[in-house]
Amino acid sequence: MTIFVMRTFFEGIPKELFESIKIDGGNEFRCFVSLVIPFALPIILSMGLVTVLNTWNDFFWPLLVLPDQHKMTLTVGLYRFMDQQQILYGQVFSAMSLASVPLMVLFSFTMKFFVQGLTSGAIKA
Repeated sequence: MTIFVMRTFFEGIPKELFESIKIDGGNEFRCFVSLVIPFALPIILSMGLVTVLNTWNDFFWPLLVLPDQHKMTLTVGLYRFMDQQQILYGQVFSAMSLASVPLMVLFSFTMKFFVQGLTSGAIKA
């Protein structure tokens, strides 16, 4: 999914902008630094955040291949924590709350770029 979103975004950058930089005497590196990076920063950060969320929430693959309790991911550990005879709901909910804190902190720092990346292709000038 990320590849398709990024490809569509880069295809949407007008070629006239690249041509104007080359007319002004810029080379390929100048095009990359002054045009591509500023345009692509929101989409790169938003797709990076989506990838981090997908990796963070990955459940089934680690459940199948990690039998050792010391190598479990966080989501599998929470599942195994609830899989006992008695479920202590207070401890489970507090562990889930603590598990979501790093993602909330990451999102709060990248929220501006995430919104820009999601809305960049939605508005035509």
